[in-house]
Amino acid sequence: MKQISKTMIHALVAVVALALVIPGPLAVAQDNSGTVSAPVKQDERPNWRLAADAEADAAAVANSKESQKAEKERIKAEQKAQKEAEKAEKARIKAEQKAEKERIKAEQKAQKEAEKAQKKKLARYRDLQKLLNRYDVAAIVENVPKGDAGDFWNVIWNHNNQMQTMRNAIANGSSAMKAGQNRVESLMSSIYRYFDTFGYQSIDTVQADQLIANLGLDVDNSPFTLDIVPSSRANAFVTPEGNMFISKGMVTACGSSQSALVGIAAATFTHFLLWDTTWDAYCLERAAQTRGIFAIALGVTNLASTFIPGNVGNIIDFTSGSGLIVVTAASIAAMGDDIAAVQFEYKPDQLMRADLVAYRYLQWIGADPVAYINLLSTLARTPLYSDQIQVMAQRVELLRYVHDTDARGTGTDFEVNPPIPGPFLTPIQAWQQR
Repeated sequence: MKQISKTMIHALVAVVALALVIPGPLAVAQDNSGTVSAPVKQDERPNWRLAADAEADAAAVANSKESQKAEKERIKAEQKAQKEAEKAEKARIKAEQKAEKERIKAEQKAQKEAEKAQKKKLARYRDLQKLLNRYDVAAIVENVPKGDAGDFWNVIWNHNNQMQTMRNAIANGSSAMKAGQNRVESLMSSIYRYFDTFGYQSIDTVQADQLIANLGLDVDNSPFTLDIVPSSRANAFVTPEGNMFISKGMVTACGSSQSALVGIAAATFTHFLLWDTTWDAYCLERAAQTRGIFAIALGVTNLASTFIPGNVGNIIDFTSGSGLIVVTAASIAAMGDDIAAVQFEYKPDQLMRADLVAYRYLQWIGADPVAYINLLSTLARTPLYSDQIQVMAQRVELLRYVHDTDARGTGTDFEVNPPIPGPFLTPIQAWQQR
């Protein structure tokens, strides 16, 4: 009995100790002997499990911190990406705005250039129209009956203000007119000395006669002659005496177009008809009398009818602005015996006036005036006209303007009803009586 009491005391002490170590509800244990043991805490775990749980808890805490850090970094990255996207969008919008401004600026610049070009074009059209108003003969030939080409040329001759001025000067005994005619006579003497020195022959009298017929001229009853000479140079010229020369090269340049050939003959004949070389000599003399001989020496005047190559012996070279020049035989060496190298240079307005007369003449006889425009375009690319490219371009431009607009009007150089001094004369009669 005494032994049992001691055992029970030890058990109670153990239970109390256990209760002190592990708080919580106690479980009642029963051993195999049926004895009820002291109560045990339900969450009691061994030390190894406590350590594992603590480690797991620490890892969870660490993982939580990493997750929080990663989340912060993700949010930060998203914010950075968003800022960069906003920055890129602003840059894109700015670039688009800049591009739009540049586009508008380019359009405005292009529009200004187009307007400037249009103004320039209109200004050029006005210039062309002025030339047309001055030199066109459409109004004075539109009522000339078809059939006799001589009527066409008589109207041109009698309605030109330049011719009226010279006829008045001749009628009034103008000393400047007489001196100008003397200059032309001296020029012709030198030219004919050149012809006599080297000689020339017409290689196609049939075609020459046909051209004369196409111009409506009677070679037997006029001082006018026409010869086709053997030269590869594309040239045509007429002397103040009415001797026209057309080279084989010019015939070749015309190709199969008879209209082009008639056109070049008509333009060349116009220079003879309106006495362009005599007019230039007259203007030179008139300037000399008005301003004194120094006006010639200083180049104040502008005499542009020029016999370019010079000639054998003493030739009066009417070079623009240089006055009287004596040229020796040496100056003709480069020209040789090619008669088609002879060239009279006329002022641009004289050339354009002759072009318009030729154009209207081709229309009047029912030929193709465009063929003459094409011929001038071709001639502008040949060596003989290489120094006249700008003038040739102006001549072609004027004729194209006429063709495109078919403008009509009375030129100031021509009058519909001009006062004709003295009895009515044909150009040929006037030439014979000069």
